[in-house]
Amino acid sequence: MAATVSDRLNQVPEKNFLAFLDLLGTQILPPQPARVPLTFYLASGIPETTTALVPAYTQISAPPAEGEEEEVVFETASDLLVTPVQLQAVFVRDLKEDKYSDRTLQATGKIDSSFLAFEGDSAIEHFLYLASELFTLPAPKTVTLNIASSNAADWNKLSLDWSYWDGKGWQLLPPTPTNPASTNPVTFANFPAIIPHTVNGLKAAWLRVQLMSSLTASPQINSITATVNINRNNLTTPDRCFFNTIPIDLSKDFYPFGEQPRFNDTFYIAHDEALSQPNAAVTIAVTLSERIPVRSDGGVQLVWETWNGSSWEECLRSSDSSGPASRLLAVEMWNSPFPKSHPPKSTEKAITGCAFASLLATTELRRRINPLYLPPL
Repeated sequence: MAATVSDRLNQVPEKNFLAFLDLLGTQILPPQPARVPLTFYLASGIPETTTALVPAYTQISAPPAEGEEEEVVFETASDLLVTPVQLQAVFVRDLKEDKYSDRTLQATGKIDSSFLAFEGDSAIEHFLYLASELFTLPAPKTVTLNIASSNAADWNKLSLDWSYWDGKGWQLLPPTPTNPASTNPVTFANFPAIIPHTVNGLKAAWLRVQLMSSLTASPQINSITATVNINRNNLTTPDRCFFNTIPIDLSKDFYPFGEQPRFNDTFYIAHDEALSQPNAAVTIAVTLSERIPVRSDGGVQLVWETWNGSSWEECLRSSDSSGPASRLLAVEMWNSPFPKSHPPKSTEKAITGCAFASLLATTELRRRINPLYLPPL
């Protein structure tokens, strides 16, 4: 009896609280079903493209509570499509502080800890990548980068590190000092032959510049042009030469148009290094045999042609057919456009004089004779 009275007395405060709420005009809400978050997983070992639909009102039971015998049954409130997609990475980028954070371990549960959602803890690296086919040239060269910027003063304030890929890693490439008060143009003497490397899915010869100071104002670049100067004074033998369709042995004296030249006889010269780089100055040296006399009364005219990808295209014609035949073997200056679909991907090329070969690539030049005699080389 005493216990019953004690229990009822303990309920008086709650009863008075309910009466007070009723006085304020509030009402007791009707009973509400319990709501809990549920996680569904696909079975292990199934293909990655497999998905599964969990329709609404699917029943899921939970173990009975302590002292209870019946399981607690829940129903899903809406349709759910279960996919094998899993969270792979979580990064935080703090633009104000120019920092970032890798929070993958915490977000995927591999580390049991919380993290700040919008605060970075590592400085963001800033790189500018430049690529050019000319960077792969093996010969010693000087590369000059001219950077046109509308706010050049901001560009000159930046602390920059230049580097190139050597096949194993990025190696520093300090610019050659030219103007202490300015970082433009940027000149690199003894520029190395860069090994192609894949950056953002594109394999090319990359030159990289890294920002080493804090970025307060990003300079705006209007254009970047590169100038490559290569100086070589060593003679190289052509890779292959032909008289019409007959291969020529370059280790011996030979007749470029045969011993009895005829109209439209052709002499081919090919060099995988030296005959198709853009804006290249190439010199072909010709040494005449001293054992056979050379005619000097003229009467010979040569036409130089280059392959444009689909046909032979004339690039120069000897201007004088009355001079010595030996002079016609000298290569005169010419300019000829190349189609963009065929290497070299250049718009202009020059060939001069009689001394040495400089600048390199892969195309063929053809020499055509308009009759009479030409000496052996």
